[in-house]
This record gives sequence, structure tokens and C-alpha cells, in this order.
Amino acid sequence: MNPFNPLEVPLTGINLIEAAAGTGKTFTVEVIYLRLLIEAQLNVENILVVTYTVAATEELRERIRNRIKKAADALNTQEGEDPFIEALLKKYPHPEERLKIYEYLKSALWGFDEAAIYTIHGFCQRMLKDYAFECGYPFDMSLIPDEEFLKEEIVHDFWRKHMYKTYPEFIDYATSVKFTPTSLKVLYSKISNHPRLKILSEPSPPDKNSLEGKIATYRMLVRNIKDLWQTEKDEVVSLLKSPALDGRSYGKAVPGLTDLMDYFLESEAFFLLTGEKDSLQKFSQKHINDKVRKRYRAPEHPFFNLFDKLWETVTLLKADFDQYLRFLKGTFLA
Repeated sequence: MNPFNPLEVPLTGINLIEAAAGTGKTFTVEVIYLRLLIEAQLNVENILVVTYTVAATEELRERIRNRIKKAADALNTQEGEDPFIEALLKKYPHPEERLKIYEYLKSALWGFDEAAIYTIHGFCQRMLKDYAFECGYPFDMSLIPDEEFLKEEIVHDFWRKHMYKTYPEFIDYATSVKFTPTSLKVLYSKISNHPRLKILSEPSPPDKNSLEGKIATYRMLVRNIKDLWQTEKDEVVSLLKSPALDGRSYGKAVPGLTDLMDYFLESEAFFLLTGEKDSLQKFSQKHINDKVRKRYRAPEHPFFNLFDKLWETVTLLKADFDQYLRFLKGTFLA
């Protein structure tokens, strides 16, 4: 790899310049642009400069204009503070050459509003407009410089179509696993940046009748648990405080478990309790049986049995909800 000098780089052919941030890329473009005017005798409308953003384009346009003006002033006054301009003009020691270059640079400044300095999308749009007939594009077609609002519209249209009328339990579950409009937007961006990616198999939704049956069972169990908690709460709490149970799992934790059960039955948002589900499991008979001390008999109550059934139903629902999420993602990307 050769060290780069903007005063010596060839002005013909294809040249690849590798540069890190802050190494003077814009300055290099200024110098090469000035050389193309002076050495190649090109007009400003015949030099194409393309960059990334509108802000960068405006900055580049202003800096190139100033660089041309400094060179013209240096030729006019025979003085200059820019060492690169001085080095460039040393190639033309004769007054006649300098006068010719001065007039040429003044002409470039007068016509600089016609300079072809664009963003990438701006240049593409200009070419499509100028050659719309040859390209087979509509004459009034325009490119969108920022597609963020389109992503927002696509995502929210999809969300309204598929989520507004779905089951509240599924919305709670989707929220708990961070399936949101924001996550869909991120997914869309990843896929749009890799257009060759393919979905190997199209996921199918869970059986609707089966899913609705499980949701109905879930809701019935929640109602039954709520009713039983209202009438048997004191007895259930007393059983959880039993010395027969492992104090590390119960004991001092029982007041917090009681508050958690109150919150769950008030909100019925089981699937939003992402970090507390394991704590709620302590109300199940199976869990209580696993936490009985030796030579003790496990406390029993219909409330604990109901919670066993609820837990089994929730496990089945989660599997269906996961399948439904995969289906929605596949539909979104199709």
C-alpha cells in the first residue's frame, strides 16, 4: 500500500483510497477537485462528487468553493497562506499560465452553483429524472432519503391488523418476551439490510379451536382461584406458614407471596409477571410436596390443586403462544 499524497495521485483511471475517520478525507476531495479544474481543465458541471448525507454535501460544497477562492486569490495577489495551494501553483511559474488559471478559477466560481455535488440518493434521483425514458421509470418518481417513516407505517399497520383484536393473554405474553412494534421494526431493518435471506419454512399458527379452548380453561381457573382465595385466603396463608414446609422457600417469604397473589388475581395479568412466575409456583401442590421437611406431611388444600391445573394450562398456552409468535414473525417478513 502506497502512502497517499493528494498532489501526486493520478487524475485518470480508478483509484482506491483507504482512510480512517479524521484523516482528512474532505480535505483530499478539495485538493483533487482543485487539481481537476487546473490540471485537467474540467468544468464544475463535469466533476461529480458523491457523499452520504445532506449535511456532508453542504459542508463539502462550501469547502470546495472556499478552496477554489483561496487558489484564485493566491494567483491574483501572488501571496497565499495555504501550503498545498502554493505547492500546486509552483507547477505553473509563468505569469501567462497563472493568469489563464486565475481566469479559469474565477469562471468556476461564477458557475459553482451548477457543481455536481450530491448525496448518493440525490445523484441517483437526478439520473433517474434525466434518463427516465431510457430507464423505464415514471418522470415524476422520487427517491425517499429516509425510510424510517415507512418502516413505522408498515410495522404499525401490521400491529393493528394482527394484535388489536387478539387475546389479551397473548398480548401480555408477547409483551413479556419483548415482541413489540419496536422489536418488529428492528427485525424489519435486519431483513431489509440482507435481501437475500430466505425463510426456510413458513411457520403455521396454532390450531384456533385448541388455543381458544386453552384460553377458556385458563380464564375459568383464574376465576375459580380468585373465588377460593376470597373465601379461603386465611387458611391458605396459614398452611403456607406451616412448620412442615422448608423455611427457605416459605417462612418469611409468605407475606410477599400473599401480596403477589393479591396482585395477580386483581390484574389477572399472569403472563406479564415475568420475574414472579416462579414465586407464584409456590402455591402449587406439586411444589409444596417438593418442599416438605422430613417426617412431615405436606399441607393440602383445593386452592393448591387448582393452581397445579393453572400451571399446566399456562405451560400449554406458552407453547401455543410461542408458535403464534413465530407465525406472526413469518407473516410480517413474507
